[in-house]
Amino acid sequence: GLCCLSSGNESIVLACPGSQKGHVLVITYDPSGGGPAGIKPSRLQTTIVVAHESPVSAMSLRYDGSMLATASDKGTIIRVYSVETTTQLFEFRRGIDKAEIYSMTFHISGKWLAVSSNHGTIHVYSLQGTAGSEDRSAAAKSVVTTPNPKSPLRFLSGVLPGGAYFGSEWSFAQFRVPDCKCICAFGQEPNTVVVVCADGSYLKARFDAALGQEMQQVDYCKFDGDIEAVVATT
Repeated sequence: GLCCLSSGNESIVLACPGSQKGHVLVITYDPSGGGPAGIKPSRLQTTIVVAHESPVSAMSLRYDGSMLATASDKGTIIRVYSVETTTQLFEFRRGIDKAEIYSMTFHISGKWLAVSSNHGTIHVYSLQGTAGSEDRSAAAKSVVTTPNPKSPLRFLSGVLPGGAYFGSEWSFAQFRVPDCKCICAFGQEPNTVVVVCADGSYLKARFDAALGQEMQQVDYCKFDGDIEAVVATT
């Protein structure tokens, strides 16, 4: 089933689909224990995040459990919530057409979110935001503002039916990958994303933290080809 778990030391957060469509059940535990023989963590908080109208198909927690990213089975909208308050912090548009979200991952700093899907593009969104709520400001505390691009027609968002499309925040940086299933994560080097694909491809790309746009590929290898080459020479 679909679930995710934070890996920080201050708290343990577990998220999984709720009993109602589009809802996420979020449980926060005290990692210091408190249960029988100090083995079972004690439950601190249980909340429900009303994330989407459609069934949730992908989710990810920031390592410290402070933020939750979700996507529905439509795959067009990515939302980020505060785990503590369930307040929506960000709403991002991946695209117009329906897509299957393969992976979502937060940068350890909480500044970025990377998303992969079956449309062959890795999207990086800035979580540093513009002006926003107290929750949003706290999530991006002490970082330089780097806004995600918006449509030049965003002034139509409150005028036309379905105008929310024009007011959406789009990805800050993008990178094309082989058209197959893939997962992504942030690399150890600053402003890098690593991608592993089902066809055996490994790619690394670097994005400009100030300008965004198209990422630059800096590394590539094909595991299947390397393995075949080794076998052929033995």
